[in-house]
Amino acid sequence: MNITSQIQPHVPASPIQETQHKGVEAIPAKEPSCSETAKVFPKLTDTEMLIETAKVVAEQLKGSDGGLNDWELPCNLTPLHIACLAGDMELLKLATADDIFQEYIDQQTSAADADADADATANAATANAATASPEGNNEVGALQPIATNHDTALHFALLTGWDKGALALMEELDVQDKLKNTINDRGESLFSLAARHSSLEVVRRLCDHFQANENYREYLFHKSEHQRTLLHCAVDQDGPEVFDYLQEQQISATREMIKDSANDQDNQLRMLPRTTLDDKDRNGNTPEKLAEMKVGLLCVQQFRDNPKLLEQVRLSGSSPWLDYFFQDMTDLMEPRSWAPPWGERPWCNLV
Repeated sequence: MNITSQIQPHVPASPIQETQHKGVEAIPAKEPSCSETAKVFPKLTDTEMLIETAKVVAEQLKGSDGGLNDWELPCNLTPLHIACLAGDMELLKLATADDIFQEYIDQQTSAADADADADATANAATANAATASPEGNNEVGALQPIATNHDTALHFALLTGWDKGALALMEELDVQDKLKNTINDRGESLFSLAARHSSLEVVRRLCDHFQANENYREYLFHKSEHQRTLLHCAVDQDGPEVFDYLQEQQISATREMIKDSANDQDNQLRMLPRTTLDDKDRNGNTPEKLAEMKVGLLCVQQFRDNPKLLEQVRLSGSSPWLDYFFQDMTDLMEPRSWAPPWGERPWCNLV
């Protein structure tokens, strides 16, 4: 996630005792405490501002004795949450070395202790949503304070795309048998966040862990806020690797479910969709439509109308998402001109 240098974290100012008398020096300002800085968390609705503030709090949490200064933070936040928002491996290691770490590793944030300002923010979000266009993406959940949405620390590691921290947390959670596909108040599961923000390595690790779970296919077909499937989320990636991998997993999971069901005499299971490629989000867009919009609808249509352009672009270099569309268009080209290294699209060979 790109953080602009103009963003300033919310750090409450400390009163400075000054005097106008000559010869008397002003008393230096006292640095705000961790708890004072953290008071703003129940009010923040902007992800970048949340991350910048977490970076400040992360430094304040590190004690001079090599331990942690405080576990008591608003919204049920823990140093683990702060470390994952800030991308701070030093703080994450300090937290995991703490004696009470096991009790907090899967703790979810909460709005239980949010102050009146946070309530006012939520009320404003409700008012805005009431007048919003039904085609828009400004539901109430999108404007509520992020730190009150029942996220675990792992949710935040995935949200910020901090792959190293996410993998470390998943390993610890797995050891304690606490790695669950938790869903926050925005309907975002671990898979939803990983599909949008994380590397293929993290997505593979999640799939490997949950593959034996009886609800695995349900996890892969989950829809979050605005009816977004995992494939809708994966379009936000810079390239189609996660997008393709999740399609393969959806097809595989569906096949396994059909194969393992001996009582499907009416072939009802065989009618199930193999992927969520055709599912539409709240705005009526399928994942592939969003991908086309990402590379430019006009550009894609030009290639379909004039296949010779494919070879020219291929030789000059192209974007990863444009390469994805080449897979659909190679049948328009001369067989000798190019054989795609990835072979067939995974959804061509169904049960």
